[in-house]
Amino acid sequence: MIQLLTGENTFTRQEAYLTICRDHDSDGSLAANTVTLEGKTLTLAELAVVVRALPFLSDYRLVRVNGLCERFSGRSKNRRRSVAEWDGLSDLLETLPDTTLLIFLDGKTDNRNPIRRVISQIGEIREFPVFRDRAVEP
Repeated sequence: MIQLLTGENTFTRQEAYLTICRDHDSDGSLAANTVTLEGKTLTLAELAVVVRALPFLSDYRLVRVNGLCERFSGRSKNRRRSVAEWDGLSDLLETLPDTTLLIFLDGKTDNRNPIRRVISQIGEIREFPVFRDRAVEP
């Protein structure tokens, strides 16, 4: 499973993440098979090592990546160079073991974000916008 949970509504985004955890933790061992990575400093090689590892005495291994899309927002020379370093992301995601749950958590991202585009081709994107006054009326 590959999902990008994106949007400014951190509460509902976190609830969706916790639901994924509960739904895939039938024996209580998912916590021991969970790795959290920070997208600001993560390399593709580091991600590859973590997502290819098999779970230990569990059905699943959960890999949570915080803020990778945010790293590639905006227009700068450093961003373009960094995006090139992630050219193999599509290949990595296509060969992900069935036992790996890869969840990307990010703030608001737009369709031009290069990481979001790769994830959208292979995984699922779930949006969590902030509710406006009219959206929460009874």
